[in-house]
Amino acid sequence: MKKCRICDGEFFEKPILSLKNMPESAQGFLAYKSDNQTMDINIVQCKFCGTIQLDCEPVSYYRDVIRFGGDSIADIRRKQLKEFIEKYNLENKKIVEVGASNGDFLKILNEFNVNCLGIEHSQKNINFARKLGLNVEKNFLENENTIIKGAPFDAFVQFNFMEHQPEPNTIMQAIYNNLTEDGVGLLTVPSVEYIFNNGVFYEFLRDHLIYFSKESLFFFIQKNGFNILEYSLTHDTHNIIIKKIKKLDSTKINYIYDGMRKDIVLYINKYEKVAVWGASHHAFTILACYGLSNKIEYIIDSSKFKQDKFSIGSNIKIISPESAYKNLPQTIIVMAPNNSNEIIKIIKEKFNSTIGIATIYKNEFRVIR
Repeated sequence: MKKCRICDGEFFEKPILSLKNMPESAQGFLAYKSDNQTMDINIVQCKFCGTIQLDCEPVSYYRDVIRFGGDSIADIRRKQLKEFIEKYNLENKKIVEVGASNGDFLKILNEFNVNCLGIEHSQKNINFARKLGLNVEKNFLENENTIIKGAPFDAFVQFNFMEHQPEPNTIMQAIYNNLTEDGVGLLTVPSVEYIFNNGVFYEFLRDHLIYFSKESLFFFIQKNGFNILEYSLTHDTHNIIIKKIKKLDSTKINYIYDGMRKDIVLYINKYEKVAVWGASHHAFTILACYGLSNKIEYIIDSSKFKQDKFSIGSNIKIISPESAYKNLPQTIIVMAPNNSNEIIKIIKEKFNSTIGIATIYKNEFRVIR
C-alpha cells in the first residue's frame, strides 16, 4: 500500500516502527505447529492527514466483527447508549448498528425504547444473534450506494470496527447515505495516543489497519460529511458522537438574489443612459450574473490602473470620473460597498443635481435621489 487510506496522501519515507515476524492475524489458532505464519509489518504515517496505519493488505475476514467482552464492557456500552438515546431524542426512532457481531451490543440497544437493526457480514454471527431474537440482516457496506434494509435511519452506532477497514471512507459515505437528514451517530475506535504514550507496541496487530489520533479521527469524520458533537477518551478508546452536516438553507439568499435583480432591472429600465460607479468585484458579479452588459453605458472608477480597461464577465468599459463629466449619464448606481458614502458625496457635490443616484447597501437596492 503506497497511499493513505483516509486522504490518499503520501507517507513519510521512513516507517514509524517496523515489526518483524508479526502474527499474520490475531484470530484463529493453529491446528498444527507447521501451519505457523508470520510477516513483517511497517507502521507508517500520512504526511497530510497524519493518520497512522499499517502498510499491508487486510486480513481475509475484515468484514466480520469478532468481539470478546465481559460484563464491564457491556456496562460501558449500556451507559453510552442510554446517554446517546436520551440526549439526542432517539426514543421510538430507528437505529442501526453497523457491524453487529453476534448481537452482544445490539441486545443492549434492544433494552431501550428504540427500533433497532444490526447489519453483519458473518453468517455465523447472524445465526447466533437471530437465535437471541435480534433483528440482524446480512450486509456489508461495500460501496457508498449500498442500501441498508429499512433506511433511512435516525442514528447509527459502531463499536471498534472502522479500524479494520481497508476502505473507511466508503463505509462512512454509505452510512451517511443511509441516515436521515438530521442523522447522528455514536462511533468508537482505538486510540493511537494510548499506544505511543504508554509504549505498548504490542497493541499493533495485523487486523487493525488504521490507528486514529484525536486529530486524524476528526479529519476523517469531517471529510465524510459529519460534524463532531461530542468527544471523549476512555482508557484506550476514542468515543465520538457525530451528526450529518446539514445543507445550508438557501431560501433567504435566493429570495434576496431574485429581489435585487428585479429592483435593479426595474430601475434601469426607467433610463436610457445608466452608469455604475465602482469597478469592484461586487459590481462585476452583479453586472455579470444579472446580465446587464447591454444596459450599462460605462463604469466609473477613480483608480487609474483600472481606467480604460473592461470589466470581467460583463465587458463594460471603465472610465475616470473626469471622463464621466464629459459624457453625463442620467443616473449612477454605486456598487462599491466599502466606499458608498464617499462616492455618493462626490456625485452630489460634483455632478449635475438632475442625475439620479442609487446604491447597493448590504442586501438592498436603494434609490438615493
